[in-house]
Amino acid sequence: MHWPTAARARGYLPQMQPLLMDRATFDAHAHAAVTEPSLVPAPGPGALPGAEEALDAHLRSLDKGRLEQEFLSAAAITAVLQGWAERP
Repeated sequence: MHWPTAARARGYLPQMQPLLMDRATFDAHAHAAVTEPSLVPAPGPGALPGAEEALDAHLRSLDKGRLEQEFLSAAAITAVLQGWAERP
C-alpha cells in the first residue's frame, strides 16, 4: 500500500474511496504479507482520514506490512466489488 500516492490522489479527487485497503482486509490476509522493499515517506498529518492514517501507522510498525492485492482471496474481492457496485 503506497499511501502517499493515495493521499495525493485524494487531493485531486476528495470523494475517492479506496477498496480493499483497510485493517480488516489486511488482518484477514496477513499471512500473505511481505516486507516492504522501500518505504515511501509517511503522509503528513491530516493527509489521510483517521482510519487510513491508523492503518498506515500500523503497517509501518510491522516487519511484513505490505499486502499485494493480487494475493487477496477471490471471495473478499467479489464481496467488496459487489458492495461497491450496489451502493447508491
